[in-house]
Parts: sequence; C-alpha cells; structure tokens
Amino acid sequence: MNKTSESPAQNTRYRFPLVVAIGLALLATIAGYLLFLISTSNVAQVENLGSQGDLLGGVLNPIITAFTLAALVYTLNLQRQELRESRLRFEESSRALAEQNDAARDQNYQTSFFQLLATFNDIVNAIGVEDPVRKHEVRGRDAFNIVYSNIRRVYREKRENHPHAGDLKALQYAYDQAFKDAQGQLAHYFRYLYNTILLLQDSKDSSKFIKILRAQISNQELIVLYYNCAVSEPGKKFIPLAVAHKLFDNIPPLLLEPEHGKLLPDEAFGIGGYEARLREGSPRLKGDLTEAFGMKRSRRNPDIPKRPDLGTSKDGGSNTPKSPSARPARKASQRKTPRSKA
Repeated sequence: MNKTSESPAQNTRYRFPLVVAIGLALLATIAGYLLFLISTSNVAQVENLGSQGDLLGGVLNPIITAFTLAALVYTLNLQRQELRESRLRFEESSRALAEQNDAARDQNYQTSFFQLLATFNDIVNAIGVEDPVRKHEVRGRDAFNIVYSNIRRVYREKRENHPHAGDLKALQYAYDQAFKDAQGQLAHYFRYLYNTILLLQDSKDSSKFIKILRAQISNQELIVLYYNCAVSEPGKKFIPLAVAHKLFDNIPPLLLEPEHGKLLPDEAFGIGGYEARLREGSPRLKGDLTEAFGMKRSRRNPDIPKRPDLGTSKDGGSNTPKSPSARPARKASQRKTPRSKA
C-alpha cells in the first residue's frame, strides 16, 4: 500500500511501536545509570539505599505515569479514528448496496414493462371483427378500421334519418352499435390499456415508459379509443389519464366532425388541442379514415374499405399476368417461311 492511499489512523498505528521502543530505551538507560551509581557506592553509602530508592521512584514514577497517560490518549485517539473510518466504509457500502438495489429494481421494472407491451400487442392481434363486405374476419389493428367504418356508417345513417335527434345522441348510438360486434375483445383492450397506464404513472420514469406505450398505439386505435372516452360511460374513467399524459397528442384529424374534438379537454391533445391537428391537415383525409390508410371504398358501401387494386403498368395496361391464350396471333406476313433450296 502506498503512502497516498494510507489513512491517518494507519500512519499513527505504524508510528506507535517506534514511540514505545524509544520510551522503553529511555527508561532502561535511566534505570541502568541509577543502578550503576548504587553499585559503585561504598558500604557507608549502602545505608542510604532507601533514600536512593525513593529518589529512583520519584524520578521514574512521573515518567512512567506520563508515558502511560500518553499511551492511553493515543489509544483513544486511534480508536476514534478507526471508528470514523469504519463509519465511512459502512456509509460507502450502504450507498453502493442502495445503488445496486436501484439498478436491480430498474432492470426488473423494465423487464416487466416490456412484458406488458408484449401482452398488449397480443391482445391487439387477438381482436377480430367481421368485415360486412368481404364476409370474413379481420384481425389485429386492421380490425379497428372496420370498427371505425361501422361507427361512421351508423352515425351518418342516424343523422340522415333522424336529423333532430342531436349529434351527441347519434354518435353515442353509432358507437354502441359498432361496439356490440367486438364487445368482449374491445372491452379487454380498453381495460388492459387503462390499468397499464395507471401502473406506469407511479414509476420513476413514468413519462418515458408512457411515451413508449403511446408509440405502440396506431392511428386507428387512437380514434376508436377517443370515441370510447367521449361517449362511453366506462370510458370516462380514462379521461383523467388521457389529459395527464396527452394520450391523443398524435391523433390524426379524422374525427367524424371537427366539433367532436371538443368532447374532451384540449390538454388531451397536447399543445393547441384538436384544432392544431386540423390546421396541420392531411391530404384528402379529414373525416375519411379509409382513404387515410391508402384503401379505396367499396361501391356497394362507401364506408367499408376494400383491398387496393394491383395497379397498372406504365403503358396503361393491367399488371395481371395474361394467359397464353390471350396472346395476339402473329400476322401472316410475320410468319417464317422455309427457304427454297437452289
């Protein structure tokens, strides 16, 4: 151990044997000198040994007492320094242990968070809604397109057939009718998302984790979730969380009516509210979700998306491969004739 890393208590501990050796050597020298004087005295002086012993005791006793007191003071000081160093080492070890516990807790929390995300995506992929046009089940995030299209279709029919019913009642009726088709799965989706956000907001890095969770929610899900908060009675419990964490900050301007953006507080949309989303705009997409995701509408029902066409080639023809029977016949002038031998 080099001198730079030695503590004051250790330096004092190393000097103590040297001080003791010097003190003992001094005492031995004084005692030897006195004994020498006594041994060289004559017989007459031997009678004075008592007085000489008193002299020797009077000289040595204060020295030994002072030396003992100094040793006691030194020992107490050494113990005090060792106790201070022990306390500092204990505090350092406690701090290191606390940091290790925090790191382990953060690691466990992150592992649990990503498990929550995996379960959330599994719930989304398990959602299935019947497509009324193609007559087959649509699963995953595409199912939210069908849910939105059903809300939009029923809402417009209600507004056309009952113009005096009121916009909010028509919207609530349309949502309830669309919600019936996937009630169990959508309810599971909403409950799980609500409790996940409720759990994450109590964490130390709640903002970071909730932003990651928000990134998992697609535009289709945001719109359906918005109407769930706006018109559904169970969904109203979601409003404080949506406002606190700006859950609809990235919602596209695709609500059925621009006025529907006032159904929730502006804080739920972040800076500027829903009006800022309308000002940002979207190409031909205001109020039309099916065109928002690059899907054409069906001729039989303009509210139900259908698959996009395969497209056309550059010369205007179809990209669908042609059968061999559809190839044009060669002209007679282009047919090869065998050459006549000379």
